[in-house]
Amino acid sequence: MHHILNKFFSACFRNNWSSHFVVMAIFLLLTANSASAQNVQITGLVDFNFGTWNVGTTEQASDGVCIHKSGTGARTYLVTGTGSGSGGDYTIASGANELAYTLEWDGGPGGFKSLVPATSKTFSGASRSQTCNGGTNAEMRITFDVADLDAAIPGDYSGSLTLLIEPI
Repeated sequence: MHHILNKFFSACFRNNWSSHFVVMAIFLLLTANSASAQNVQITGLVDFNFGTWNVGTTEQASDGVCIHKSGTGARTYLVTGTGSGSGGDYTIASGANELAYTLEWDGGPGGFKSLVPATSKTFSGASRSQTCNGGTNAEMRITFDVADLDAAIPGDYSGSLTLLIEPI
């Protein structure tokens, strides 16, 4: 079974004299595809709320999740992220204005790894427990760079992020 996760970004940029404020939220839609010999499942996702942004700071949020893989053998899986920008780029937009972000995944030893848009990356450490024994075993992180935020034109920004988790 593949899990496809759509996250919706919503952001608002306002000028307040020399300061920008941004409020961002991410909403989640989870759908499952047909079953296979091995299944993967992701649980523990929550909505992101970036709160208020101030000039000169990087915005970053992360979410710990549980990746479960049934069956025997290696506990590896693929993660593919696709944004709503051109070619699947990770961007949010307000009209013709775009604001890029990076997506990283920490699924085991070695810490966070950057996910290239629309390109699969292999991770290990999926849990045999459907609940990760009440914990998490992976984490996703979204970062908006300070230079991009400082240069952003005020407006209402939105976009989407789709995550595909596949057994291998």
